[in-house]
This record gives sequence, structure tokens and C-alpha cells, in this order.
Amino acid sequence: MKSSRPVISALLLVLLGLAGCGKPKPTSLPPATANGATLDMQALAQALASSTSPDVKAAFGDFYSQLRYSQYGQANADLDKIAADPSLTEAQKKAVADAKEQLKQMAAAADPNSKPAQ
Repeated sequence: MKSSRPVISALLLVLLGLAGCGKPKPTSLPPATANGATLDMQALAQALASSTSPDVKAAFGDFYSQLRYSQYGQANADLDKIAADPSLTEAQKKAVADAKEQLKQMAAAADPNSKPAQ
């Protein structure tokens, strides 16, 4: 019985190791909100997920950070960088345009005294 204990332990370690392998499940991004206005981050992230441009990926990361800290002007500039990338598909361009519109609504909701951005 003593000689089978290390073998069983080794098998358990291998099985536990294999259980941890596999593709990680994609995380979903919650919508960004400001005083009732929302921006669908998941839709934008899914649309841009297939982009291979490092500039798009970097600008999306910057956009997410700026949005998180309610820096709407800088977040809008990051969306402009994404929209200007020539590698975007029509679906990706539409997702960025939708996000820009939602961002305008969020900025207006966050500061009701501000004028809408043009």
C-alpha cells in the first residue's frame, strides 16, 4: 500500500494540472455608466477583438482607462485614433461610431451644464 501512494499522488497532480489547461474564457466588460447614460463596452470590445493593429489595441486600452476615470475628452480622442485606423472593417467602424455617440451621451449626463461636443 505504501508503494502505491506516490503513484496515486503523481496521478492526482497530473490530473489537476490538466484540469487547469485549456483556453481561458473571455471576460465580459460591464457597460460604462454615468447618470443613467451607458456605453456598451462589450460590443465595442467584441468588434475590435479581431483587429490585428497594435495601434487599435493600444488606443482601446487607453480609451478604457480614460473612460474608467471619467476623462471623456481624452476617451473621445482615443476613439478618434481607433476610427482613423485604415485596417478597420465596416462593422468595426460602426461599433466605434456607436461608441462615440454613447460617449457623447455619457459626457452630457455627467456634466449637464456642458455643451455637446461637435
